[in-house]
Parts: sequence; structure tokens; C-alpha cells
Amino acid sequence: MVFKGFRAIALCVAAIVAVPCAAQTAPSPTLAQRAAIAQRDAAGISALRDVRRLHIAYSQFAEVGLWSEMADLFADDAEMIVGDQTIRGKAPIARWIAATFGAGRPGLADGEIRTLLPFTPVVNLGADGLTAKARWHELAMTGAYGKEANWAGGIYENDYVKQGGIWKIARMHYYPQFAGTYEKGWRNVEPDLKVVPMHYTPDTAGIPLPEMASPAPISNPAVAARALDPALDGMLAENAVRNLQNIYGYYVDRRMWDDVADLFEMGGTLDIAGIGQWQGTASIRRGLEREGPAGIGANELNEHVQLPAIVTVSADGNEATARGLELAMTGQNDGKAYWSVSIFENRYRKRDGVWRIAAMNLFPRFRADYAEGWAKSRLDPLAPEQKQAPDAPSDFAKWAVPAFSYLHPVTGKPIVLAAGSGTGALIPGETRTAKVGAGSASALVAEAERKVQLLAADIGAENVSNAFGNYIDDFEWEQLGQIFARKGAREMPYAGFFIGPERISTAEITKWGHRKSPRTGIPIHLRIQPVIDVAPDGRSAKFRTRLFSISSGLEYAGSFSGGMYPNDQAVLEDGAWKLWSVAIDEFYYRSANYKDGWIKVPAEPAEKVPDMLLGAYPPDILLTELGQRQQGYIPGSKAFNPYVHNGPAYPGYPSATPMWFSYVNPVSGRVPDYYWPDCVTCAAHPETSLEANGY
Repeated sequence: MVFKGFRAIALCVAAIVAVPCAAQTAPSPTLAQRAAIAQRDAAGISALRDVRRLHIAYSQFAEVGLWSEMADLFADDAEMIVGDQTIRGKAPIARWIAATFGAGRPGLADGEIRTLLPFTPVVNLGADGLTAKARWHELAMTGAYGKEANWAGGIYENDYVKQGGIWKIARMHYYPQFAGTYEKGWRNVEPDLKVVPMHYTPDTAGIPLPEMASPAPISNPAVAARALDPALDGMLAENAVRNLQNIYGYYVDRRMWDDVADLFEMGGTLDIAGIGQWQGTASIRRGLEREGPAGIGANELNEHVQLPAIVTVSADGNEATARGLELAMTGQNDGKAYWSVSIFENRYRKRDGVWRIAAMNLFPRFRADYAEGWAKSRLDPLAPEQKQAPDAPSDFAKWAVPAFSYLHPVTGKPIVLAAGSGTGALIPGETRTAKVGAGSASALVAEAERKVQLLAADIGAENVSNAFGNYIDDFEWEQLGQIFARKGAREMPYAGFFIGPERISTAEITKWGHRKSPRTGIPIHLRIQPVIDVAPDGRSAKFRTRLFSISSGLEYAGSFSGGMYPNDQAVLEDGAWKLWSVAIDEFYYRSANYKDGWIKVPAEPAEKVPDMLLGAYPPDILLTELGQRQQGYIPGSKAFNPYVHNGPAYPGYPSATPMWFSYVNPVSGRVPDYYWPDCVTCAAHPETSLEANGY
């Protein structure tokens, strides 16, 4: 039997998950039933986080040559499919991993690179609660200094299974899309690039927890709800730490050094392996200028992309660690460009209810001149000048690999590096204990339901955000429209906003047409580095993502560009998460060609031809109605853009385009120069706001 009454009530009173109110037929659940459902759904949320952690760990183990640890993430009867090759069984998979990534040798030799960058998860739990599916993108940077450098990219559609209480990879299915040497750039791997099947639809993408069998009522709802608290609070803390780390990356992009320093504890540290350690916020602020003075000018690029991290929260909920990768793209349009990759192993502390960075430890993996790549260029990390000199030597040697701050997700054992160093896990073996907690049984259950809803909202919002990018890649315009709410708004760049799924789909078809066959080129839209702010009732969310866009073709080397989605929003509608508002600001960087990367990029023209949609299929809200918020993103003739009074609108890179933020500094409350807390259209068209529509 499946109990559906609670899900109907959930939509109406903003509890956990929902179906349309009109579908209510079952009686209201009892408190004992609600407690059981909260317990079941909390386990479901935890499962989805465990599933995501498996793939992140797979990439992190590859980065440091832990082939056996990669294989231990798989079930004994697992299957790995790579293109047209299939490997069955954990032991054969282990041999394949060692041969493919390590040439049959344990670990990595000096100068070897196995960087697998994971992007844009869309995760869904199976109705049995014991299986799950996830879709990931990957960009791989591999090779060895003095030998070779290579690119590869593709999509994973993976299956997961829970065995003996532990989540494992049941099937890893990798669909290669492009590859190539660094010297020549990447190209499509086949003449007619196939569309990778998606495990979700526009509806199920926004339902991370499906309808599941109704659990038996719990005899003591208060005790059960109270027992959920530690795990729920821990997962909420993980989200807060993720937001903090990703906000850090956005501030570094723009060299907002005051804001970066504000994120640290007063006695916090910044340690860059082999370079030095800065102690205290004043010293950290001084040391940050090692990357240049505050602010970004024309022709400058300072992108510091934060990849998904594994966060571990302490038993008392007041400390945490996070391990992840940072991809940096830096340089001067009229000078040189550089790639670099670093591991971060950070510690965080919660004080007065606010998370701060207690110790940021950066471990450079490589730094290379863009013109030469990582086979021909192995540069030292950027050194500080005397006025930015560190307070003390680094605690770590140059090119050191940090100990892991978490235990192996499957074996539960410390992760031992090839050099013999063990785990840096913050809380190995410890279990959080429930707080005594006051209040009635009803209040305790309601609070547990609310926290589960906040956590489900976080996953649901990120799912539909990432699915949106996937639908763009495949020119699936009807499905893209369906991922929006009934009154959802989508900005078409250089034209305006279209309202509603049908209008959005028609605008995309009018602008781009349908997918061509053969498919010889693909634009890849990766919406990454999320900062997600879920409303207290769990029915809406505001979020920021970074556009990391790469293209690939059959006859030409790929290119890349970047933008921001600073003011996006999602809502819970009819039991599924849907996009409410999506608006892109671009370009913050772009390449004129693969050979030069982000240097020698010509300036955008002062005036452009108005977008074809303005005549062929006019938007519901013109960009010219939105004033300063859109001034930087409208091609600039005075006739087309009445808000340009003294010359053209701000063009994109290599000009210094303004960057907008929807949030203040989470620690200090500092308000950014370009602050826009609501949707892009909300000021000029308040009827498009969440609040005006009951959220």
C-alpha cells in the first residue's frame, strides 16, 4: 500500500513532498504516520547525498592515483561501460582502472596528471529506496609533464545500489563525447554525435524522492523526530559549508579581497603548500593580493572554479572539513594565460550561528602556460611579493598531496596515500547524538518535516538547474519548456523574457531550430558551483550558478566561454520542483579560438544588430524595460537601448563587465557594489516575483 494523503497535505502546508491539493482523497495522516514518513524521507535524502559522494570520491581518488580505492566504490557484481567496452565484476573493473589511469602501476609518477572534473549531477532515488540513478558531466585533463597532455569529455549515466546498508556503484556508464591532444584541441569522437539517454523527464528531475511505500506508524513520534535531528542538522550544515566555499570562489573571481577575508575566522589561516601561511584576517587580506590588487579591470581574467566537494561535519555540528578541486583560468587578454588545478582541504567553524573558514589549505597540482599546456609547461605556484609575504612557512611541501578528511564511503576505512600518510578525517568513528529538545510531539514532528523539506528543496532545485543545461545541449526545447513552472520566466539573451513553458519552448525553436542530423557540433552548458538559498517553508529557492560552457565539433577544435546566473529561482509546483526564473549574464570570459584561449580576444562591437526574436517572436518582457540591471547585456545602440546615455552598453569580455550578486557577504553582511536580491524582472514587473505568486 502507498499512503498518499500526507503528500497532498505537504503541498498545502509546505511539509515534505507533495501532490496537487485537488488530488486529496485520503484522510489526514496521524502524527505517528507523519513521523514514519519523515524518517523514511530523511533516509532518502541521506541516500541521494551518499550517491553523489561516490562519484565525487571517484574523481578525487583518480586525482591522486588511488586506483584500488576507486574500485572499492563498486559493488562486487558491478558493471562499467565505456563507449563500446563493457567490464563486469569488481575485480575486472579494478584491473581496468589501474591499466587505464595508471598504466598498470600503483599511484602517479611525478608530473603525471589525472584530473577528472565532475559537473552537474541530476540524482533520483528509486521507489524501493535501495536503488538510485545519477547523471554527471566530466571534463578530463590527463597526461604527464615532458610527455603528453590530453583532453576528454563525456556524460555518465550511473546506477547505484544499497547493499548491507552501504551505497555502491552498480553500473557506471560513460558516454564519450569529445577528446583530443592538448596541442590540437578536442573534437567530437564520432561523425554523428549521439544523444545520451536521460534517466529523468522534466517532471521527475524535480522529484528527487519518488512515491514510496508507506512505512508503518511509529509508536513514539516525539522520540523518532528528535532522533532525526542530528542527521538532518548535519546535512543542513553540509549545505551551508558548500555555499560558503562556493561564495569564496565567486569573490576570488572578481578579486573582492575584503569580502574574501571576511569569510575567515579572526584567527583563521590561509596556507598554500610550498608558498607559505598567512595568519589572521588582516594578514590573509594582505596575502590575497599575491594574485593582484582588488578589483578586475578590462582584459583581466581570474576565474577560480570550485568543483563539488565532500563535506564532513563534526559530531557537535560546530566544525566541518571539505575536500574538493579548484580549477583556475587566469591571465591577461593582451598577455599570457594560465591553467592551474589545486586540491583544497579546508576546515570550517560555526560560531554564533554563522559558518566561517577556520583554515584554508590549498595544494597546487599543476600550473601551466596556456600556450604550451601541461606536457610542456610546469610552472611553480604564483609567489608573493615582499609586501604580500606570508607570516610563516607553509605546513606542507611544494606539490604535497593532502591527507583525506573523510573515510572511504564504502569500506569506511582511512584513505592511505601512496606516500604512507593516513586519513585526516575529522570525526572517524563518531556518531552524532540527539539533543534532548523541548516541545510537543506535534512540534517536534513538524520541525523534522520542515528540515527534510529544506534538504529535498536543495536537491530538487539543483536537479532542475542542471537538467536545464542538459536540455539546451541536446536542443530538447519542448522538454526545456516543461521544466519551468506555469508562470516561469526564461531570458533569451539580447532579447528579453518569455513567460510560461509553451512560450519558452517556442522562443527556443524560433531562435535555434530543432536538433540537426548528423549532429556534428554540440554546445555544452554546465551550470556549476551552486549557492542555494531555500525559503524557510521549503517551497521556493533562490540560487546562483556559474556557466562553464564548452563547445565541440567534428572539424574544429573546441572553444569555451563563461557567464553567470546570479538571480535564478525555483519553486515546488504540483509536487515537483520547477524553474521560476532563469537569467544569464555573459560573457565574463570567452575564447576567439582554441589556440589562443582567453587571450587575443577582440573587443565586442559597440553596436550589434538587434536579436532576431525581437521581430520574429517578441518576448513578454523586453530587456530594455529593465534598466540598470540589464544595461551590461543589451547590444548597444541608443535606439535599441534607451538606458545608454553616454556611449554603448557595457560589453562582455575582454571589457570589465559588472557582476551582480543576489546575496550579501554571509559573514560580515557587506553589500556588494552590484546587488540585486530578487529576480531580474521583479523590480520592473513585480507580478513576476515569488511573493506576488504565493511563495
